Amino acid sequence: MPDSGCYGHLLSKRGCAGKVDWRQQNVYSRIASGPGIGCEKHSVTRPMMALAVLALFSTPKATNARQEGAKRTFSVAGRAQITLTANWSQRFDVDPPPVSPLLSSSPQFGFTDFVTLENRGRPAILEIGASGNPFNGKNSVQLDTLIHESLLSSLFYLFFPPPRGCLSIAGSAFDEELRKQDDEETGNEDKSNKESRASSQPIHLSQECSFSVTPLDFYASQLSPTIILRGTRSQRHIDPTLQAFYLPPMERVEIAGKTFFIFEARADHALQLREIQDFGLADDQQGARAHFFWAIGATSPFPFLRDAQRKDLQIFHVVYATLALDGGAREEFRSILTTVQFGQ
Repeated sequence: MPDSGCYGHLLSKRGCAGKVDWRQQNVYSRIASGPGIGCEKHSVTRPMMALAVLALFSTPKATNARQEGAKRTFSVAGRAQITLTANWSQRFDVDPPPVSPLLSSSPQFGFTDFVTLENRGRPAILEIGASGNPFNGKNSVQLDTLIHESLLSSLFYLFFPPPRGCLSIAGSAFDEELRKQDDEETGNEDKSNKESRASSQPIHLSQECSFSVTPLDFYASQLSPTIILRGTRSQRHIDPTLQAFYLPPMERVEIAGKTFFIFEARADHALQLREIQDFGLADDQQGARAHFFWAIGATSPFPFLRDAQRKDLQIFHVVYATLALDGGAREEFRSILTTVQFGQ
Protein backbone atom coordinates (compact mmCIF):
# COMPACT_ATOMS: atom_id res chain seq x y z
CA MET A 1 0.00 0.00 0.00
CA PRO A 2 1.13 3.49 -0.69
CA ASP A 3 2.78 5.46 2.03
CA SER A 4 0.74 8.30 3.42
CA GLY A 5 2.78 10.99 5.01
CA CYS A 6 2.24 14.62 3.97
CA TYR A 7 3.59 14.83 0.41
CA GLY A 8 3.28 18.51 -0.40
CA HIS A 9 -0.05 19.91 -1.42
CA LEU A 10 -1.49 16.62 -2.67
CA LEU A 11 -1.86 15.08 0.75
CA SER A 12 -4.09 15.86 3.65
CA LYS A 13 -4.15 15.03 7.31
CA ARG A 14 -5.18 16.79 10.45
CA GLY A 15 -3.00 19.88 10.49
CA CYS A 16 -1.69 19.53 6.93
CA ALA A 17 -2.23 22.53 4.69
CA GLY A 18 -3.51 22.56 1.14
CA LYS A 19 -6.28 20.55 -0.45
CA VAL A 20 -6.60 19.41 -4.05
CA ASP A 21 -9.90 18.41 -5.62
CA TRP A 22 -9.23 15.02 -7.27
CA ARG A 23 -11.64 15.85 -10.05
CA GLN A 24 -9.77 19.02 -11.07
CA GLN A 25 -6.17 17.78 -11.12
CA ASN A 26 -6.31 16.34 -14.66
CA VAL A 27 -8.03 19.48 -16.00
CA TYR A 28 -5.34 21.76 -14.59
CA SER A 29 -2.52 19.58 -15.87
CA ARG A 30 -3.96 19.56 -19.37
CA ILE A 31 -4.25 23.34 -19.45
CA ALA A 32 -0.74 23.85 -18.07
CA SER A 33 0.81 21.57 -20.68
CA GLY A 34 -1.45 22.40 -23.63
CA PRO A 35 -0.18 23.92 -26.89
CA GLY A 36 0.15 27.62 -27.12
CA ILE A 37 0.59 28.38 -23.44
CA GLY A 38 3.64 30.61 -23.05
CA CYS A 39 4.23 30.90 -26.85
CA GLU A 40 4.64 34.07 -28.84
CA LYS A 41 1.73 36.43 -29.12
CA HIS A 42 0.76 35.54 -32.68
CA SER A 43 1.16 31.77 -32.23
CA VAL A 44 -2.03 31.50 -30.13
CA THR A 45 -5.18 31.95 -32.15
CA ARG A 46 -8.44 33.12 -30.67
CA PRO A 47 -10.12 29.70 -31.16
CA MET A 48 -7.28 28.05 -29.28
CA MET A 49 -7.58 30.55 -26.45
CA ALA A 50 -11.33 30.02 -26.34
CA LEU A 51 -10.86 26.26 -26.07
CA ALA A 52 -8.34 26.73 -23.27
CA VAL A 53 -10.72 28.98 -21.35
CA LEU A 54 -13.59 26.53 -21.82
CA ALA A 55 -11.42 23.67 -20.59
CA LEU A 56 -10.31 25.65 -17.57
CA PHE A 57 -13.85 26.44 -16.50
CA SER A 58 -15.48 23.16 -17.49
CA THR A 59 -16.95 21.49 -14.43
CA PRO A 60 -15.82 18.14 -13.06
CA LYS A 61 -19.37 16.87 -13.60
CA ALA A 62 -19.11 17.61 -17.32
CA THR A 63 -15.79 15.77 -17.50
CA ASN A 64 -17.24 12.78 -15.64
CA ALA A 65 -20.28 12.75 -17.89
CA ARG A 66 -18.06 12.40 -20.98
CA GLN A 67 -16.09 9.59 -19.33
CA GLU A 68 -19.25 7.71 -18.37
CA GLY A 69 -19.88 7.03 -22.06
CA ALA A 70 -16.54 5.33 -22.70
CA LYS A 71 -15.62 1.88 -21.39
CA ARG A 72 -12.41 0.23 -20.16
CA THR A 73 -11.74 -3.44 -19.50
CA PHE A 74 -9.38 -4.53 -16.73
CA SER A 75 -7.89 -8.02 -16.41
CA VAL A 76 -6.87 -9.98 -13.33
CA ALA A 77 -3.90 -11.92 -14.74
CA GLY A 78 -6.16 -13.41 -17.40
CA ARG A 79 -8.23 -15.19 -14.74
CA ALA A 80 -11.03 -12.61 -14.65
CA GLN A 81 -11.91 -9.33 -16.26
CA ILE A 82 -14.28 -6.44 -15.61
CA THR A 83 -15.58 -3.66 -17.85
CA LEU A 84 -16.08 -0.21 -16.32
CA THR A 85 -16.46 3.39 -17.40
CA ALA A 86 -13.35 5.31 -18.49
CA ASN A 87 -13.07 7.29 -15.24
CA TRP A 88 -11.71 4.17 -13.54
CA SER A 89 -7.95 3.60 -13.47
CA GLN A 90 -5.66 0.91 -12.09
CA ARG A 91 -3.21 1.39 -9.24
CA PHE A 92 0.03 -0.48 -9.81
CA ASP A 93 1.51 0.15 -6.35
CA VAL A 94 -0.78 -2.27 -4.50
CA ASP A 95 0.39 -5.84 -3.81
CA PRO A 96 -1.85 -8.83 -3.07
CA PRO A 97 -3.04 -8.62 0.55
CA PRO A 98 -2.19 -8.63 3.34
CA VAL A 99 0.65 -6.12 3.65
CA SER A 100 3.60 -7.60 5.55
CA PRO A 101 3.10 -5.79 8.92
CA LEU A 102 -0.44 -7.22 9.08
CA LEU A 103 0.47 -10.75 8.02
CA SER A 104 0.47 -12.28 11.52
CA SER A 105 -2.89 -10.69 12.39
CA SER A 106 -4.75 -11.10 9.10
CA PRO A 107 -7.11 -13.87 7.91
CA GLN A 108 -5.33 -16.04 5.36
CA PHE A 109 -7.01 -16.34 1.97
CA GLY A 110 -3.91 -16.93 -0.14
CA PHE A 111 -4.49 -14.37 -2.89
CA THR A 112 -2.64 -15.30 -6.07
CA ASP A 113 -3.67 -12.29 -8.17
CA PHE A 114 -5.05 -8.91 -7.15
CA VAL A 115 -6.01 -5.68 -8.93
CA THR A 116 -6.97 -2.35 -7.34
CA LEU A 117 -8.99 0.18 -9.33
CA GLU A 118 -9.97 3.69 -8.29
CA ASN A 119 -12.42 6.32 -9.43
CA ARG A 120 -11.18 9.62 -8.03
CA GLY A 121 -14.17 11.62 -9.17
CA ARG A 122 -16.68 9.74 -7.06
CA PRO A 123 -14.53 8.71 -5.04
CA ALA A 124 -14.72 4.90 -5.16
CA ILE A 125 -12.47 1.84 -4.93
CA LEU A 126 -12.93 -1.52 -6.65
CA GLU A 127 -10.65 -4.48 -5.88
CA ILE A 128 -10.70 -7.88 -7.57
CA GLY A 129 -8.64 -10.83 -6.42
CA ALA A 130 -8.31 -14.56 -6.97
CA SER A 131 -7.57 -16.95 -4.13
CA GLY A 132 -7.63 -20.58 -3.14
CA ASN A 133 -10.83 -22.08 -1.78
CA PRO A 134 -11.07 -21.84 2.03
CA PHE A 135 -14.76 -22.85 1.90
CA ASN A 136 -14.25 -26.41 0.70
CA GLY A 137 -16.26 -28.75 2.91
CA LYS A 138 -18.49 -25.94 4.18
CA ASN A 139 -21.92 -24.71 3.13
CA SER A 140 -23.54 -21.32 2.55
CA VAL A 141 -24.66 -21.01 6.19
CA GLN A 142 -21.12 -21.61 7.44
CA LEU A 143 -19.71 -19.18 4.85
CA ASP A 144 -22.20 -16.55 6.02
CA THR A 145 -21.26 -17.04 9.67
CA LEU A 146 -17.52 -17.05 8.98
CA ILE A 147 -17.50 -13.84 6.92
CA HIS A 148 -20.10 -11.91 8.89
CA GLU A 149 -18.29 -12.43 12.19
CA SER A 150 -15.07 -10.97 10.80
CA LEU A 151 -16.34 -8.72 7.99
CA LEU A 152 -15.09 -5.37 9.31
CA SER A 153 -11.74 -6.66 10.50
CA SER A 154 -11.23 -8.51 7.19
CA LEU A 155 -11.91 -5.31 5.25
CA PHE A 156 -9.26 -3.64 7.42
CA TYR A 157 -6.60 -6.36 7.16
CA LEU A 158 -7.08 -7.37 3.54
CA PHE A 159 -8.57 -4.56 1.49
CA PHE A 160 -8.31 -1.20 3.29
CA PRO A 161 -5.27 -1.40 5.58
CA PRO A 162 -3.78 1.60 7.37
CA PRO A 163 -1.14 3.61 5.48
CA ARG A 164 2.38 2.23 5.46
CA GLY A 165 3.65 5.32 7.21
CA CYS A 166 1.27 4.73 10.10
CA LEU A 167 2.36 1.10 10.39
CA SER A 168 6.01 2.16 10.31
CA ILE A 169 5.57 4.76 13.06
CA ALA A 170 3.72 2.26 15.25
CA GLY A 171 6.41 -0.35 14.67
CA SER A 172 9.17 2.09 15.63
CA ALA A 173 7.30 3.04 18.81
CA PHE A 174 6.96 -0.65 19.68
CA ASP A 175 10.71 -1.20 19.17
CA GLU A 176 11.45 1.78 21.39
CA GLU A 177 9.36 0.26 24.17
CA LEU A 178 11.39 -2.94 23.86
CA ARG A 179 14.62 -0.95 24.22
CA LYS A 180 13.26 0.69 27.35
CA GLN A 181 12.55 -2.74 28.80
CA ASP A 182 16.13 -3.76 28.07
CA ASP A 183 17.42 -0.70 29.90
CA GLU A 184 15.36 -1.57 32.95
CA GLU A 185 16.88 -5.03 33.24
CA THR A 186 19.57 -5.48 35.88
CA GLY A 187 23.13 -5.91 34.70
CA ASN A 188 23.62 -9.07 36.80
CA GLU A 189 21.42 -11.29 34.62
CA ASP A 190 22.73 -13.22 31.68
CA LYS A 191 21.35 -12.52 28.21
CA SER A 192 18.94 -15.46 28.03
CA ASN A 193 17.25 -14.55 31.30
CA LYS A 194 17.14 -10.93 30.27
CA GLU A 195 15.30 -11.73 27.04
CA SER A 196 12.97 -14.09 28.88
CA ARG A 197 11.94 -11.42 31.38
CA ALA A 198 11.54 -8.74 28.69
CA SER A 199 9.36 -10.99 26.54
CA SER A 200 6.97 -11.55 29.46
CA GLN A 201 6.12 -7.83 29.69
CA PRO A 202 3.31 -7.05 27.24
CA ILE A 203 3.31 -3.80 25.27
CA HIS A 204 0.13 -1.97 24.24
CA LEU A 205 0.39 1.11 21.98
CA SER A 206 -2.14 3.28 20.19
CA GLN A 207 -1.26 5.11 16.97
CA GLU A 208 -3.49 7.66 15.24
CA CYS A 209 -2.94 7.51 11.48
CA SER A 210 -2.45 10.29 8.95
CA PHE A 211 -4.16 9.67 5.62
CA SER A 212 -3.50 10.97 2.12
CA VAL A 213 -6.35 12.30 -0.02
CA THR A 214 -6.39 9.22 -2.27
CA PRO A 215 -9.64 7.19 -2.33
CA LEU A 216 -7.87 4.15 -0.86
CA ASP A 217 -6.68 6.07 2.18
CA PHE A 218 -10.02 7.83 2.54
CA TYR A 219 -11.90 4.54 2.91
CA ALA A 220 -9.22 3.17 5.23
CA SER A 221 -9.86 6.19 7.46
CA GLN A 222 -13.58 5.42 7.48
CA LEU A 223 -12.89 1.92 8.80
CA SER A 224 -10.22 2.55 11.43
CA PRO A 225 -8.64 5.97 12.03
CA THR A 226 -6.43 4.58 14.81
CA ILE A 227 -4.55 1.29 15.18
CA ILE A 228 -3.51 -0.68 18.26
CA LEU A 229 -0.14 -2.47 18.37
CA ARG A 230 0.19 -5.05 21.14
CA GLY A 231 2.49 -7.93 21.94
CA THR A 232 5.83 -8.91 23.40
CA ARG A 233 9.38 -9.36 22.14
CA SER A 234 8.48 -12.68 20.54
CA GLN A 235 5.24 -11.67 18.85
CA ARG A 236 3.17 -8.63 17.97
CA HIS A 237 -0.33 -8.01 16.62
CA ILE A 238 -2.06 -5.02 15.05
CA ASP A 239 -5.73 -4.41 15.78
CA PRO A 240 -8.10 -1.84 14.25
CA THR A 241 -10.30 0.56 16.20
CA LEU A 242 -13.35 -0.02 14.05
CA GLN A 243 -16.07 2.55 13.51
CA ALA A 244 -19.76 1.64 13.92
CA PHE A 245 -21.36 -0.08 10.93
CA TYR A 246 -24.68 -1.72 10.07
CA LEU A 247 -24.26 -5.18 8.53
CA PRO A 248 -27.26 -6.26 6.41
CA PRO A 249 -27.93 -9.97 5.85
CA MET A 250 -25.85 -11.82 3.27
CA GLU A 251 -27.32 -11.95 -0.23
CA ARG A 252 -26.80 -14.79 -2.71
CA VAL A 253 -27.11 -13.95 -6.41
CA GLU A 254 -26.71 -15.97 -9.61
CA ILE A 255 -25.37 -13.96 -12.57
CA ALA A 256 -24.70 -15.56 -15.96
CA GLY A 257 -23.40 -18.87 -14.61
CA LYS A 258 -21.63 -17.33 -11.61
CA THR A 259 -22.59 -17.51 -7.93
CA PHE A 260 -21.86 -14.55 -5.65
CA PHE A 261 -22.33 -14.21 -1.91
CA ILE A 262 -22.59 -10.48 -1.15
CA PHE A 263 -21.72 -8.91 2.21
CA GLU A 264 -22.21 -5.24 3.04
CA ALA A 265 -21.04 -2.85 5.76
CA ARG A 266 -22.86 0.48 5.91
CA ALA A 267 -21.33 3.23 8.05
CA ASP A 268 -23.45 4.72 10.81
CA HIS A 269 -21.36 7.88 10.54
CA ALA A 270 -22.39 10.54 8.03
CA LEU A 271 -19.59 12.64 6.56
CA GLN A 272 -19.07 15.99 8.27
CA LEU A 273 -17.82 19.24 6.77
CA ARG A 274 -14.32 18.78 8.22
CA GLU A 275 -13.91 15.41 6.46
CA ILE A 276 -15.17 16.91 3.21
CA GLN A 277 -12.52 19.62 3.47
CA ASP A 278 -9.70 17.32 4.66
CA PHE A 279 -10.11 14.90 1.76
CA GLY A 280 -11.03 17.43 -0.94
CA LEU A 281 -14.47 15.91 -1.54
CA ALA A 282 -17.32 17.60 -3.37
CA ASP A 283 -19.57 19.71 -1.15
CA ASP A 284 -22.61 17.62 -2.06
CA GLN A 285 -21.01 14.59 -0.38
CA GLN A 286 -21.65 16.06 3.07
CA GLY A 287 -24.01 13.72 4.88
CA ALA A 288 -23.09 10.73 2.70
CA ARG A 289 -22.09 7.42 4.30
CA ALA A 290 -19.34 4.97 3.35
CA HIS A 291 -20.60 1.66 1.98
CA PHE A 292 -18.32 -1.38 1.74
CA PHE A 293 -19.22 -4.50 -0.28
CA TRP A 294 -17.45 -7.85 -0.53
CA ALA A 295 -18.70 -10.41 -3.05
CA ILE A 296 -17.23 -13.91 -2.89
CA GLY A 297 -17.88 -15.71 -6.16
CA ALA A 298 -17.09 -18.67 -8.37
CA THR A 299 -18.39 -20.43 -11.44
CA SER A 300 -21.68 -22.12 -10.54
CA PRO A 301 -22.23 -24.32 -8.67
CA PHE A 302 -20.17 -22.72 -5.90
CA PRO A 303 -17.43 -25.24 -4.98
CA PHE A 304 -18.39 -26.18 -1.43
CA LEU A 305 -17.77 -29.83 -2.31
CA ARG A 306 -14.53 -31.16 -3.76
CA ASP A 307 -14.93 -31.97 -7.44
CA ALA A 308 -12.21 -33.82 -9.32
CA GLN A 309 -13.38 -32.21 -12.55
CA ARG A 310 -12.94 -28.71 -11.07
CA LYS A 311 -10.10 -29.24 -8.61
CA ASP A 312 -8.26 -26.07 -9.73
CA LEU A 313 -11.31 -23.81 -9.51
CA GLN A 314 -10.46 -20.54 -7.81
CA ILE A 315 -12.54 -18.22 -5.67
CA PHE A 316 -12.92 -14.61 -6.81
CA HIS A 317 -13.32 -11.63 -4.50
CA VAL A 318 -14.89 -8.37 -5.68
CA VAL A 319 -14.66 -5.55 -3.13
CA TYR A 320 -16.29 -2.16 -3.61
CA ALA A 321 -16.24 1.02 -1.50
CA THR A 322 -18.34 4.05 -2.36
CA LEU A 323 -20.24 6.97 -0.83
CA ALA A 324 -24.01 7.17 -0.94
CA LEU A 325 -26.68 9.48 0.42
CA ASP A 326 -29.44 6.93 -0.11
CA GLY A 327 -29.84 3.17 -0.39
CA GLY A 328 -28.78 2.82 -4.03
CA ALA A 329 -25.25 1.57 -3.41
CA ARG A 330 -26.21 -2.13 -3.34
CA GLU A 331 -27.92 -1.99 -6.74
CA GLU A 332 -24.91 -0.15 -8.09
CA PHE A 333 -22.62 -2.94 -6.85
CA ARG A 334 -24.86 -5.63 -8.32
CA SER A 335 -24.68 -3.83 -11.65
CA ILE A 336 -20.87 -3.91 -11.44
CA LEU A 337 -20.96 -7.67 -10.81
CA THR A 338 -22.82 -8.22 -14.09
CA THR A 339 -19.71 -7.01 -15.96
CA VAL A 340 -17.35 -9.46 -14.22
CA GLN A 341 -16.21 -12.40 -16.34
CA PHE A 342 -14.27 -15.40 -15.06
CA GLY A 343 -11.59 -16.90 -17.25
CA GLN A 344 -12.04 -20.49 -16.11
